Amino acid sequence: MTHDQLDSTALARFIAPPKMRSSVYKCPNHLGCTIGYHGDDVEVPDGMPAVCSECGSPLKPAKRPSGKLGAYLVNLFSVACIAAGLWLAWPGMVKLWKRYVSPGAIPVLPGK
Repeated sequence: MTHDQLDSTALARFIAPPKMRSSVYKCPNHLGCTIGYHGDDVEVPDGMPAVCSECGSPLKPAKRPSGKLGAYLVNLFSVACIAAGLWLAWPGMVKLWKRYVSPGAIPVLPGK
């Protein structure tokens, strides 16, 4: 390798470093650590020790947030049920509307 090639690869690594995987942890120390007290997530790159930066206690792995596919499907199903209910009820609503809005719908009481 020449000196120019080394400089270009070093520059490329500096501009776009390789993505490091990280794991999410929580501090179990709720009394002596504000990170644990607030329940903040701590990201630790793989290969680094999982130790709290504030109190030094070992961190516990946190649950990863679940995907949003389930919530999306529930919302889609509920919107579809509402639309189907309106579609099925529409003819009856129109019939009731015409019955109450038509001119002879309200009975007129004879005057004295």
